[in-house]
Formats: sequence, structure tokens, C-alpha cells
Amino acid sequence: QELQPDLPQVLGDATQLEQAFLTVTLNAAEAMPQGGTLTVRSYAVNPSESGTGSAQVAVEFEDTGAGMTEDQQRRAFSSLLTTTKAKGTGLGLAIVGRIIEAHRGTLRIVSGRQGGTRIIVKLPSAA
Repeated sequence: QELQPDLPQVLGDATQLEQAFLTVTLNAAEAMPQGGTLTVRSYAVNPSESGTGSAQVAVEFEDTGAGMTEDQQRRAFSSLLTTTKAKGTGLGLAIVGRIIEAHRGTLRIVSGRQGGTRIIVKLPSAA
């Protein structure tokens, strides 16, 4: 964990955000079947850096798994993602996307052919 202390508060439904973060965490764990590292970071994003003109709080989930193809990244937050897992529907990240969107937040995936995936969630701060 790399968590910045004293972050601004975020207005939102704690249960929904917890579900979204749990889903991202479980997906990261499943992407590393032989083990690996999941790093969770949180930090404040200044209004001048956010591109929105208001302060945000970012939460990043970075795993050392196999990574995602460009096609998987494009479709990750839609219900059209096909999963390679033996179990599951592939809808987990689509639901995460809807929860973050409902909180006026944004999601971004950074993943490359070298492996590893980073999912960046940005939520508007209450300040």
C-alpha cells in the first residue's frame, strides 16, 4: 500500500465504492494465478492537474499479472468484455465502470505487452 495521508473526503455511497474497489482487487488477484504483487496507491490530484478544474482523489490498483490486450482495455468497462476465466461473466469491470461513473469519477487502464495492469480511479473530492 502507498496511501497518502490526510486525503480530502469524497462524497459517495461507501458500499458501492467498496464493491467497486473489491472487484478491481479480485480481478487483479485473478490476473496473477502464480502469485505476484498488487500495489494500491491513493493520492490527491490538484485542480490544475485534474483537467476538471476541481480537486480529485485518485486510487490506483497496479498488478504484476500478464496484462491486458488493447482490445480488452477498450472493452473492459462495457458489458461486451469476454473473459478468459473458467468462472464468471466478465461483467465485473462493467459494473465498476457504472459505479464510478455514477460518482462522477473516471477510470483509466494502463497495460502493456510486458505485463502488469494499472487501473486508475479518480473521484471528485468533497472539498
